[in-house]
Amino acid sequence: MTKRIGTTFTAELESAGLLGLPFAWGEDGAFQFDERMTPEQIAQVKAVYTAHDPGTPESKSPDYELK
Repeated sequence: MTKRIGTTFTAELESAGLLGLPFAWGEDGAFQFDERMTPEQIAQVKAVYTAHDPGTPESKSPDYELK
């Protein structure tokens, strides 16, 4: 099951240091990961998506630290 992606998702990926990796997403929550991405990178993107609240206003976008 997927959830919609809200307006803060790009900022959340950037906070996690993941923006710029070779993957794409649709507003419906579907992802396409390039074969060059590692399983760890994919898991990190999915973790940001799992924590993502599509209803969060842009000014309240959380900061993410991946460990």
